Amino acid sequence: MTRLSIAVVIVSLLPMTAAFAAEDYKCWYESDGNLGRVRVLHCRIDGGEVIVYSDGDEPDVPLWPAVGDDGDGECHYRRSQFTGWYLSEVNGTDNLLQYDPDGIRGGPRIADAWFRRCDGEPWEVDLDIELVWEVLESFEFATPDPTMAPTVGVTGLPTFIGMQPPEPYVESVTSPLTAARIDVEFRVVTVAIRWGDGEIQDVPARLFDALDGYPDGEITHTYEAKDYADLEVDYVWRVRWRANDGPWEPIADIEPTTWSVSYQVDEVVGRRTG
Repeated sequence: MTRLSIAVVIVSLLPMTAAFAAEDYKCWYESDGNLGRVRVLHCRIDGGEVIVYSDGDEPDVPLWPAVGDDGDGECHYRRSQFTGWYLSEVNGTDNLLQYDPDGIRGGPRIADAWFRRCDGEPWEVDLDIELVWEVLESFEFATPDPTMAPTVGVTGLPTFIGMQPPEPYVESVTSPLTAARIDVEFRVVTVAIRWGDGEIQDVPARLFDALDGYPDGEITHTYEAKDYADLEVDYVWRVRWRANDGPWEPIADIEPTTWSVSYQVDEVVGRRTG
């Protein structure tokens, strides 16, 4: 009987949603301080005033399920603006929600997902970008693995460096909640070479073929002094994503992957033999 009652209430309120479309109520429950035994509904109206409802009262507007983050992760709250989420089942403070991917009320719904009830005021979350970060965290970023020729440098002669940066890679996943297809692209855009004697060389993607090493490679360096050079090579990455073939969005602050070695440079000294 409980689930049927919920469904009837939602249907009966559908015609009213347009009247309140301009007024945004974001509502969540907080403890009244009495050992957390009583939770009181709080609603922030249009991002401004917060109204606290007591004795089980609620605002005189239809409230739809929504998903946000209260600082402890994703959670369920209620909102007067339709979000595409529907309440399917309640189990204590946990809620089983369903999502309508086309945003049309009464349209087909997809996978169920359980969310706990928010314990404080939530902020909105983008579930697509949350999925992007999951893909990002599972991706194994390649590390440079260059070859040096000669293996011990010689002053006045070129040192060749060779490597094959990885090809651009796109991982596509489908959101189990929104049904959106998410593409995440990983690409090395620059190979940054710090030769260890103060010289820095940035090789853009269009010149990666020049990193062919000895004897045909075009990326070389000539050391002038005998020493041990702290040679370092970075892959500089660009990561971007899109949903359902939409515009690409960049992901900032991707740390480069680094290879380093103490490269020995010797000096050839000529001697008179006669």
